[in-house]
Amino acid sequence: MLTLLLVINMNAAAAFFSLAPHCRAVGAGPSSFFRLLLGNDADGTGIIDRQSDAKYGRGADHISADLSEGDIVAYQDGIWYVDGTEVGDGSESRVGYMQVDTIQLVWTHDCEHGVINGFDVTVEDENGEPLPADSGVERGSILAVTEEYLQIGPEQVLARIPTAAGEKGTEISSADFYPSEEMMSPS
Repeated sequence: MLTLLLVINMNAAAAFFSLAPHCRAVGAGPSSFFRLLLGNDADGTGIIDRQSDAKYGRGADHISADLSEGDIVAYQDGIWYVDGTEVGDGSESRVGYMQVDTIQLVWTHDCEHGVINGFDVTVEDENGEPLPADSGVERGSILAVTEEYLQIGPEQVLARIPTAAGEKGTEISSADFYPSEEMMSPS
């Protein structure tokens, strides 16, 4: 019974906070409130938002509607799929990481149109040496924000990776992300 009351209170609180002037109404919900309140989930691991999660869909329900400036995202480049149709430049699919700078999107009931601009992010080892992007991100990984400016489409976003501020120009991952488990394929 206590758990049920907590969920009800979290829903009410999330609805209340989504109406506050300093909070975003788009994407507000129990998980957003939980992240705001605790910053992690019950077992202490970071909460990673994946476009493949049941809470996300198309249009206003797309993960891109939940992004903010400064978020670190994983995206698919080369070839990716939209509604089962292959799009992209035709090169081999790969995962990249980006720190969101600006979002220029329009969301409808079932589509998202526009671009997400940001800075390229490299995954580094403890010595500052770059690691292959396809090796993934683990809790504690160093994510170095570069000066290379990128532009991606919302349909390329695979996940938002929670981070904490590291030393100058870096973020520290607080969750695990494995590209092999997240890459889009024809459905």
